[in-house]
Parts: sequence; structure tokens; C-alpha cells
Amino acid sequence: MPISPRERPFRMMRSGRAEDQDFSPSELMYRRYLQDDFEGESFRPARFSFPPSLNRQRYSEPEDVIFSETGEFDDCGVLECSVEQLSVRLLDDRNVEYGFVPVHRPEENNYSHSEIWAKSSQSNAPTPQPSKVARKMYRTFASKLLKVKIEAKR
Repeated sequence: MPISPRERPFRMMRSGRAEDQDFSPSELMYRRYLQDDFEGESFRPARFSFPPSLNRQRYSEPEDVIFSETGEFDDCGVLECSVEQLSVRLLDDRNVEYGFVPVHRPEENNYSHSEIWAKSSQSNAPTPQPSKVARKMYRTFASKLLKVKIEAKR
């Protein structure tokens, strides 16, 4: 007899809920990872795609980032970091300052889905794609902040 598929927790469903851009500095953000994403004690910056995708604590549990009806993320672990730690200002090689901030980007099956976007000193509108140098600097910075919440399986 086949095993019935896992059921997605209701809290993950958008169900018509609007975006919520009110992030507390102490709110945690969660991200899935594989064991190979680490080099020693640090998350590899190159594995931090842009814009970084995370789940926010306000609307999810850490396990939600590794949830899958098919079990495709069963070997993954969960990293965490606070909004305050991820929200930084960096100066790129052209002297353009970028302020990195979380942006709530809910998906139908993952209401807590968020991304890290940047506001530049040249434009107040947030963008998911700051300059290449700013992206590289941010990946390096953020990779040192992410802490293991749930250990990945080998």
C-alpha cells in the first residue's frame, strides 16, 4: 500500500493574505541548505543566490523551508539569522551605497517567502539585483552570519 503524501501545513498557504512588509529587527529568517553548502564552519558565499530567498519566522516554522510533499528536501538542513543582522549598508566599487532589507514576497504555497533586496543611494526603490560587486559583497557578509538551526543530513 503506498504511503500517502505529506500535507502542507495550512500556515504555509497564502489564502488571500496580503504582503506584510513590517519586519521586526529581532525576527528570524530561515533558509534551506545542503551539507555541501558549507566549507568548514562557514556557508559558501557562492551558494547564496541573489536575491536571497528566505522564510520569515512571523509566518513559519524553521521546518517549513525543508517541507515538500515529495520529500525532495529531506536531506536539507535549516539556517537562521535575524533581520537586524541581514539588514546592512555596503559601499560598492563605484561608491554606490546599498542598504539591504528583507521584502515579503509571498507565494501561494509559501506565504512566509521573503527575499533580501537592496536600496541604493542613487534610487530609493528597492531592487532584487544590485550591482554585481554589491551582490558579491553581500553574499560574503551574510554567509558568515547564517547559523545552523537544523543540521543537514549527509
